[in-house]
Amino acid sequence: MRNLTVTNLRRLPAQIALRLFVVLSAALAPLSAHAAAAKTAAAAAKEAPAMAMSASDAAELGLRLFRIVLMLLIIVFVNQMFFGAVKHITSSGNDNTVAKGRRHFASGLIGAATMLILFVIATSALTQFE
Repeated sequence: MRNLTVTNLRRLPAQIALRLFVVLSAALAPLSAHAAAAKTAAAAAKEAPAMAMSASDAAELGLRLFRIVLMLLIIVFVNQMFFGAVKHITSSGNDNTVAKGRRHFASGLIGAATMLILFVIATSALTQFE
C-alpha cells in the first residue's frame, strides 16, 4: 500500500477530475447520439416547422439530467468513504479520530448505496422512452 505523502495527496484532485470526466462522458454519450439522430431527422424533414418539446421528451431529458446529478453524488459519497478510510488509517490509535473515520465511512457508504439504487430506478424508467 502506498504511503500517504504530500506528493500523493497533490495528485488526488487530478485523479478525481479524471474519474469525473470518465463518468460524465459515459453519461453524455447517449445524449450526443440522440442529438445526432435528431439532426438527421431534421435534415430529412427539410425545414419542418419548429415544434415545442413534448411531455415525453421533457421527461426523458429530466431523467437524463437526474442520472447525471446522481452520478456526481455517487462520486461525492465514494470520496467521503475514502476520506473516512484515510482518517481511520491515519488515526494512530486515537479513539475520537477512529470514531470520526468510521462515521464518515458509514455515511458515505449509505449515501452511495442510496444514490446507486436511485440511479438504477432512473435508468429502468429511462428504458421506457427507448
